[in-house]
Amino acid sequence: MHTGKIFIGGKAIQGGGDEFISKNPATGKDYWVSRAASEAQVDEAFEVAQKAYKKWRLVPLADRIEVLKAYSAEVENNKDQLAAAISEEVGKARWDAAGEVAGVINKAKISIKAYHERTGTRAGAVNTIRTRLTHRPHGVMGVIGPYNFPCHLANGHIVPAVLAGNTVVFKPSSWTPYSGQLMIEFWHRAGILDGVINLMQGGGNIGRAMVAHPLLRGLLFTGGVPTGQAISRSLADRLDVVQALELGGNNPLIVWQTGDLKAAAALTI
Repeated sequence: MHTGKIFIGGKAIQGGGDEFISKNPATGKDYWVSRAASEAQVDEAFEVAQKAYKKWRLVPLADRIEVLKAYSAEVENNKDQLAAAISEEVGKARWDAAGEVAGVINKAKISIKAYHERTGTRAGAVNTIRTRLTHRPHGVMGVIGPYNFPCHLANGHIVPAVLAGNTVVFKPSSWTPYSGQLMIEFWHRAGILDGVINLMQGGGNIGRAMVAHPLLRGLLFTGGVPTGQAISRSLADRLDVVQALELGGNNPLIVWQTGDLKAAAALTI
């Protein structure tokens, strides 16, 4: 069984909320035990992230890229540990968890390529009107992760946000706290500036405190439709907050006149 902490400003500290337990869904045994964050600690995390944002946004892009590469190397060097955590917490097969970790490792390279392709300064003119397109970071991003791909999907929000010069307050799913904790540990080993990525643990009350925080400038969420709707309603009057809500859905598949039913069944599974 693992014990855990939250991270604020680069420091691992004890949560100030209630006892918080993650169980192995295959065995029903306790897998990770700690204390959830308190709402006061959420407030502290946002203040620390806002302070770090003022520094991180000025760090040269080349230096931010080096931190991303170092983070990917840390995940690569500890991929078995991370895959085991995902497998134990989610209950997925080890080979599937290993595939998820590969996605985490590759995200930095993909994001760096996309950044170079999609950003930069562009100028133009139409008659007497001149145009100029530039890009800037937004501020503190709140990231709330899902349980089914706890690292890959949350990492898919965190890496581009940090690359662009934003800072992050991250809450993993309450079912997968250890997987999220390991990712943040790898970020700090990679040399990320203190306060750029902060880790909260807990349930819905912590998520609601993040969404309601006045320093929030972006909410990046992957999860169920009802929660996404609640987030959207909460932020309806805050047009300064970017929302990226990847919600659940049904994916029907029809097998039609196949000549190889076994192959079709294997592909569907």
